[in-house]
Amino acid sequence: MMITPIETVYKGYRFRSRLEARWAIFFDSLGIPWEYEKEGFDIGGKWYLPDFYLPQIDTWIEIKPALGKDDLDEWPDHPFEGCNQISLPHLVVIKGDPWVDPENDSEFSYNGFIIGDFYYWFCECPVCGKIGIEFEGRSARICGDKCCPDSDKEYNTHSPRLLEAYRKARQARFEHGEIGS
Repeated sequence: MMITPIETVYKGYRFRSRLEARWAIFFDSLGIPWEYEKEGFDIGGKWYLPDFYLPQIDTWIEIKPALGKDDLDEWPDHPFEGCNQISLPHLVVIKGDPWVDPENDSEFSYNGFIIGDFYYWFCECPVCGKIGIEFEGRSARICGDKCCPDSDKEYNTHSPRLLEAYRKARQARFEHGEIGS
């Protein structure tokens, strides 16, 4: 069954889907600057326009709906499937809603994928509070030796700041005019 996305206006942008607008609210809640559909790229003869660019963490984000639990372990459909060279330095495809279970560190309603790897989650550096998206939410990798010299295995995917941003994104009610246009 194909679900038709609902175009949604938020902060003067007309998003192609409510899902994209919820991720914009998530970024805003964390103070992460974003640019919507900033630039398109020719990748292997196919035109590709990522949904977001996050300049603060130099990351391109593509948002896709998650169709079910089994869907999360598969590499998402994308225009550069099979290409060995990508001209984007850091592209993450996020499938699903911006939400985590606050009581369970392993329950995410979204998953981030990069070429050849998956389970990239937003996390917060436990020392300086910088937000990033890292493999398995390994927050010590955000700043590396600068903040966490002894470990890249610290995880901080459920910090109070992140949980609040997920809550705001999930509770947004665009149809009632609660979210500014």
